[in-house]
Amino acid sequence: MYPVNNTLTTEVLQSSPFESGEYHLPCKALPDSASAAEIVSTQYFSAAGQGAMTSMVFQSDFYMTLYNGVYSDRAASVRCSGDGWYLLTLRISGDTQESIAQQAFSVDPYSCSMIYYADQRPHDATIEQGRCFVEVDIYFRQSVLANKMPGHSSHLNQCLAAQSGDHRLGVLNVAMVPAIEKTVRELLQFDLGSPVYLLYAQAKALELIAGFIAHSAVDTAGHNGSGHPLTQPKNRQQLYFLKDYLDSHYQESHTLNDLCRLVAFNRRKLTEQFKAVFGMTVHQYLQTVRIDNAKAMLRQGDSVSAVAHQVGYAYQSNFAKVFRQQVGLSPKDFGKLSRGAKPGEVWPGPE
Repeated sequence: MYPVNNTLTTEVLQSSPFESGEYHLPCKALPDSASAAEIVSTQYFSAAGQGAMTSMVFQSDFYMTLYNGVYSDRAASVRCSGDGWYLLTLRISGDTQESIAQQAFSVDPYSCSMIYYADQRPHDATIEQGRCFVEVDIYFRQSVLANKMPGHSSHLNQCLAAQSGDHRLGVLNVAMVPAIEKTVRELLQFDLGSPVYLLYAQAKALELIAGFIAHSAVDTAGHNGSGHPLTQPKNRQQLYFLKDYLDSHYQESHTLNDLCRLVAFNRRKLTEQFKAVFGMTVHQYLQTVRIDNAKAMLRQGDSVSAVAHQVGYAYQSNFAKVFRQQVGLSPKDFGKLSRGAKPGEVWPGPE
């Protein structure tokens, strides 16, 4: 076992699961003496230099590890334990089978999970071969919330208790939402060499904690012993299927009735549950996917009229209106700036 920062520990129970280097969870990689903000470990896990794990300390009770394309080439098991620590995992890809206090659960792709470590109860995670992990893990103690949420720091414990009846046995899983995913990706893509990196990373870590608490409060509202409908696996599976379908068919025309038939939901159920899980309506999500793809095309130099058609808009004026609402620039101005024009050279005007 490797004691770090009071009582949080980790232990590798089998051989290293990654392509090269030694496998570390952040609590093993961080030294006891770490008190000032610093990046304490950056490791790369493939010959091509792709796949990096970076651990950083913000303060003695608050640190974070980023997994950016880290691949497991063999199976492994990891055990953690601690007292008074929270672990927030924001996962875009990769999956693990886990247990804590004899409570089994899975942490799936495109999900957010919170674990509370208490009384040194072991937390076991099994990593299967052939998994690629893109995620952010944030470790912090109650003192971090007490400083940032005066008078409301017990709110997270209430969310955990709503899920398990006792926050000390707490494991809280909720779906990833686009706003949280966007923050995770921004954090993973930011330049490690920037002089403001640690300041930026800490701000994003706090943003992710706040976003998770706000989202989990909604997702656990009305939870009872039989499980809130939003936590039922079949419903989530259908919602994820629809999201993936829209990601790959964004250029097509869709009616709400068509999408309801696709997932066998009625209009009310689809409208309410999609927004509760992903933080926006189906229509808003489709618009977001279209505009994200449009930005990539405009960066490549495609014309506004061609992009509007390619992302599913019959009328260029409608595309320009939605684009400006989401981006704050017209498509033409965005394209110019993306291709190196200076702000003073971009003037508002008709498309």
